[in-house]
Formats: sequence, C-alpha cells, structure tokens
Amino acid sequence: RRDDIYSAGGGVIYELLKGLNLNLNYSHTRADSNFAIYNYKKNIYSFGVDYSF
Repeated sequence: RRDDIYSAGGGVIYELLKGLNLNLNYSHTRADSNFAIYNYKKNIYSFGVDYSF
C-alpha cells in the first residue's frame, strides 16, 4: 500500500486582556492511498483560553 499524506494548518492568538489570550486553530489533513478505503480528509478546529501572570 502507498499513502500520500498532506497537512496544513494555522492559528491566531488574540489578546483579550493583559495576560488573557484567546487561541483559534485550524488543521486540514488529506490522505491519498492506492487503496480507496484508506483515503480520507480531516478538518480540526480548536480554540482555547490561556491566562498567564
């Protein structure tokens, strides 16, 4: 079996208040295989809040 996997993603950090950040991220993965049942696409969205002092 031969698989080609491609991935890309990115994210941003937005400062809400001093020391309080909002994180937004996105990731896309695509797998192409010579066996069709192993082909897939995956999208992941995530977010979080960080506080540092």
